[in-house]
Amino acid sequence: NTFTTLVNTPKGEYKVVSNTPVIYTPGSDYRTYNGNVVVRYFEEGTNVKISPDQIDVEDGKVGSGYDTKDQKQEKIGYDGKTYVLTPKVVGSETGKVVNGTIYVDYFYKLVDETPNKGNVIVHYINEDGQTIKNDVEDTPLSDVETPYDTKDNKPPTITTEDGIEYVLVPEKTLGNEDGKVVEGTTEITYVYKRVTPKPATPTPDDNVIQPKKDVIDPATRKSINGQSVLPNSELNYVLTQNFDQYKGIEASKDSILKSNLYIEDYLDEALDGKSMKVQSIKAANGDDVSQLLEMYHVLSQDALDEKLQAIVKESGISPVG
Repeated sequence: NTFTTLVNTPKGEYKVVSNTPVIYTPGSDYRTYNGNVVVRYFEEGTNVKISPDQIDVEDGKVGSGYDTKDQKQEKIGYDGKTYVLTPKVVGSETGKVVNGTIYVDYFYKLVDETPNKGNVIVHYINEDGQTIKNDVEDTPLSDVETPYDTKDNKPPTITTEDGIEYVLVPEKTLGNEDGKVVEGTTEITYVYKRVTPKPATPTPDDNVIQPKKDVIDPATRKSINGQSVLPNSELNYVLTQNFDQYKGIEASKDSILKSNLYIEDYLDEALDGKSMKVQSIKAANGDDVSQLLEMYHVLSQDALDEKLQAIVKESGISPVG
């Protein structure tokens, strides 16, 4: 829904300045996003990645459980060599999704090569280079010149545990699908295209959906942003905030009052804030939702409780009376 607040502004010239919104999610003290869990694979004793990251949870609900043990590969082929899992793990293999990204790191040691022996390992990645399925050892350690064929380990589609479907892009296959074993590790990589749409991200890169504001001439009902007006003119100051990112969230009236904020730093020389009054607060469909929101006119942070003081401080605004 889009909420519009109309405010009487009986003083002087007003020019629109940048918005400084601070928005919180209903039902929580802080704005909450869905979270991700990412598994990484390193050579022991180094920071060298030996396999692309694997997303265990994508856009998971904060507080939901996760378990990365199904992404704990026993063997990994990298740069013509084979690595095996060690007991070392950095991060919690199981737990609850949090706001942001949890990383779980597994560590592997290099397997000593056996003369005149080799194996074949198949990788599965998406077009972004991320692992979407654990590696498969198509041909275990075998004599050099042993024939191999990985096409029996080439699924046309892959569906991850969280329901994301991918289809094979045959022309992007890396390596020889069939041939003869050579000394060391032979790697074949199948590349897949995502079919399942990515979840809509209303706040990409942690940027909130920007509110907008306009000064409206009551006579023409048109924006007069940046224009000069006569002193003591009565104008409608319209603030519009898009709350579509909160669709589907159920919250009590108290939670909404507590957790959704719009902070506006108007020009003191242009507006007489003391005389401002809220005329209406409406949803996009015209419903009156004024009972869900309150307006505070802040001239000094000292008049606020600790939580509101912290919010105003975070916004970077310094109210002056």
